[in-house]
Amino acid sequence: MSFARHRLVLAAIAWFSVLVWVFMMCVADWTAVNWVAAGALGALATGLTVPLVANGTFRFRFRAAWATTLPAVAKQIFVDFWIVTVTLCRSIARRRRSVGLFVARADFPVGDRGPRGTAWRAFVAVAATWSPNSYVVDLNADTGNRLSHDLVPNRSSESPA
Repeated sequence: MSFARHRLVLAAIAWFSVLVWVFMMCVADWTAVNWVAAGALGALATGLTVPLVANGTFRFRFRAAWATTLPAVAKQIFVDFWIVTVTLCRSIARRRRSVGLFVARADFPVGDRGPRGTAWRAFVAVAATWSPNSYVVDLNADTGNRLSHDLVPNRSSESPA
């Protein structure tokens, strides 16, 4: 077996394992039915992804340096949970809902248009959306503009975007 094929098989096994555990953590109910569902969905996702990786469709790679933003994002999740809870309590007390607003910013470092820039924008869109107070709607690679929706305007809720 060639090195590339060996590496692809190891990557498929690793991703299958990760996907099964992520599924089990999300459902938080460790029954036999959920284990079978996790295995089936993990196998399906891995089976659909391996041919795309093998022919070079997914050329982008996660960069370990990007993980340095994740502790701040994790901390912000708790801060934003508090912001959303207070806003919800105020909405209930006042009998008026808070709808939030769209926020456009032009200071997003989009990266290049190649695989690395694409991976960076995908990472930022996912990581910045973990916050319960803000979610990313669009990251424009051409202009560097970012559009997000904030329940309560808070710049730190939008990180790392």
